[in-house]
Amino acid sequence: NQPVDSAISAPRLHTEGSDIVEFEKKWSTEEVAGLKKLGYRVKTAGSATLSAVARENGALKPAMR
Repeated sequence: NQPVDSAISAPRLHTEGSDIVEFEKKWSTEEVAGLKKLGYRVKTAGSATLSAVARENGALKPAMR
């Protein structure tokens, strides 16, 4: 488990099952290059809008980006 703030701020990727993978700009160039070497076609995409609620220390904690 990780704190909700950390989970929300983590970089995202998106794919619909093809060899095209869209990455947020936060991904490292090394990680993106590694997927290119495996044959994936990669694109830089916009950031996702995320919202979440987690229970931390017995209290509900909202997070959004």
